[in-house]
Amino acid sequence: MVFAIFGALVPGAQWALGMPLNLVPALGVAGLLWAAAFGLGDPIRRWLLPNPTGCSALAQAALGMAALLLALFVLFWIVGVNHITALLPIALGVGILLWRLYQSRQQLNQLDLAARAWPWTLPTLAPGVALLLVAAACPPGTLWRVEAFAYDVTSYHLQIPKEWIAVGRATPLDHNVYSFLPGLIEHSYTAIGLIFGGGSSAMRDAVYACQVFHASFALLAVWGVVEAARRFGPTPAAVVAGGALLLTPWVVVTGSLAYNEMAALGFSTAALAIALQPGPLGWRRGAALGLLLGAATLCKLPAGPMIALPIAVIALSPDKLTHTKAGAKQTVISHRLQLGAAIAIAGLITLAPYFARNAIATGNPIFPFATTLLGSGHWDNTLSDRWHTAHMLDANHAGTFDALSRQWLRNIGYGALGGTPVPPESNNIARFSSERGLPVLWLAVLTGCALMLGHPRTWRTALVLIAFLLWQLVFWRLTTHLQSRFLIYTLVPGSVMLAIGAGRVREVTQTLRGVLPPIATMLLILTLLTVSLTTLWQQAPELEDDGVTVHRPIWMAIDSLGDPNHPDQLAMPGMHPINLLGPETKTLIVGDNSSLLYIERPIVYGSAFDSNPLAQIARAANGDIAEINAALRAQGITHVWVGWSEVARLAQTYGFDEHLPPDLLLALAESWRPALDPSWPVPLYRLPPAELEAGHAGADFGGAGILPAIAAQR
Repeated sequence: MVFAIFGALVPGAQWALGMPLNLVPALGVAGLLWAAAFGLGDPIRRWLLPNPTGCSALAQAALGMAALLLALFVLFWIVGVNHITALLPIALGVGILLWRLYQSRQQLNQLDLAARAWPWTLPTLAPGVALLLVAAACPPGTLWRVEAFAYDVTSYHLQIPKEWIAVGRATPLDHNVYSFLPGLIEHSYTAIGLIFGGGSSAMRDAVYACQVFHASFALLAVWGVVEAARRFGPTPAAVVAGGALLLTPWVVVTGSLAYNEMAALGFSTAALAIALQPGPLGWRRGAALGLLLGAATLCKLPAGPMIALPIAVIALSPDKLTHTKAGAKQTVISHRLQLGAAIAIAGLITLAPYFARNAIATGNPIFPFATTLLGSGHWDNTLSDRWHTAHMLDANHAGTFDALSRQWLRNIGYGALGGTPVPPESNNIARFSSERGLPVLWLAVLTGCALMLGHPRTWRTALVLIAFLLWQLVFWRLTTHLQSRFLIYTLVPGSVMLAIGAGRVREVTQTLRGVLPPIATMLLILTLLTVSLTTLWQQAPELEDDGVTVHRPIWMAIDSLGDPNHPDQLAMPGMHPINLLGPETKTLIVGDNSSLLYIERPIVYGSAFDSNPLAQIARAANGDIAEINAALRAQGITHVWVGWSEVARLAQTYGFDEHLPPDLLLALAESWRPALDPSWPVPLYRLPPAELEAGHAGADFGGAGILPAIAAQR
């Protein structure tokens, strides 16, 4: 009754209140995958980490998930993408878990969860979890201006799994260079799409499940931070650091999308927790670490040098760092050699399927990187240069300290409060609307680091984590194109320093030891919550309301994927106009790949860094318009979708195909028929019949063939 009245009186409340129900299938699928991971992880953890430690459950979950994703990678590549290859490893994991639960049912009956000593700070995780779920209930295209409204999700993170399902194999695609990246987490999205039926609309239907599943890795990262910090201090303080991690805006942004950052963070923090545990340093622990660090790298390649390498070094650090008792010097050296060799071998074995797949496809195991040394595959020098220019260091960028201040230390994405407005940049759209704020999160980390340095038990650990952080910053500055999001890996050492340092607050103050921890906890969590809520509001699309530009309310985006009854039809990314064309049509996409995921009719496209299909035809036809149109018709192309603004942006930044200059594209557009109302922001054209093309200008076609009622739907 109360919910019904609230939903009737408050605009849009029915969508917000319905969010939990809309996420039930998504939560169920994510739970199924994690149940399979726990099952698969049981024999792996018993074999590689036979001695029980404080993080046995974490190790089982992380190792099992890494094994599950690797199994999907190999099966989808070698055997094929189908329901059998998707469900087989999942069913195996769930079966093992059920069997283990049956075997231990007596212990489960005796387990008293109410009697467990849950940390008093556990509620600090709730705001971050709630924000992630709310944002994950908004489909790609309705949130996150800083990420071009999830352009990467709709153009490759979920578009590539959609194409893999269509072709029946997880193979690199020559027209989408991102399919040559490892894509470990994208294989799980493919499996989720198959769970949702595997049809042409499966990935669209699986959007919420993919986003919730990726968000669940943020909880794995929190778990890893807590287990790593518990070696040096009380659990409640470590949980606060986990709550701060969840409320970091970049975690909310990337975690609520079907990206891959949270998977890299989850695997790496689990590996760090295992590395810091006491116990034997033999090859078994090294194999477990190699598997997890390799999986983190397969999720996101920069995670290899930025987090996998430093954690491997920490695992080999002196005994005083992890407080293990050293034995004979010769024995310790032998164990370290075993550990290091096992990390390297297990890591390489984990990466081997990716290397082999790319080597077979292009001759270059790490294509599209190192193309001048290892080969450029199907690319020419122009495409290789375009990729290199877009993804390597910009020599004209500001100085090191200015870049770190704007993109990391005082960036809203890392919990900075306030700031000054910044002008937009065409070659760096991944920027928040303001920068140079008060660095709340990193001031808290700095305080924690200082407290660690002041204690004889943790000062060595602090120095190692500082070195970890400095290495990440140096690598980012020297080898990347200085995007703020790429520094998200600094949250691994930062969160651990905050967690360990927060545990010492009670020790350094006697008069306020009972009051200071809860006050500091509330201030940190509430401040980060304020920053994240403000970010959530500011990152929504803008709309005109009585001539005033305002941010679209968040409730308009919740579960707005193709709902014809939704009050704001601008927030309906699933209702793509190309889907209104007949099933016999085929559309060529030029420039605008921002909504590929939602197109259910046959399309032809090329990524921003691949050769555009229209440019290839124009090159073969020497720019002759009649020949180009004839070639398009010969390939079955009936319509062309042109993103003029994106074409202009690419031409001014990374470069657009030289064989398709603007004047030629404009001339071609004049020869085509408009198929949409002129008010539509992205034009859709229809190729004229061959018999009508000769001797007629584009204006002669008028508005013939314009799809009905499209303008009203926008």
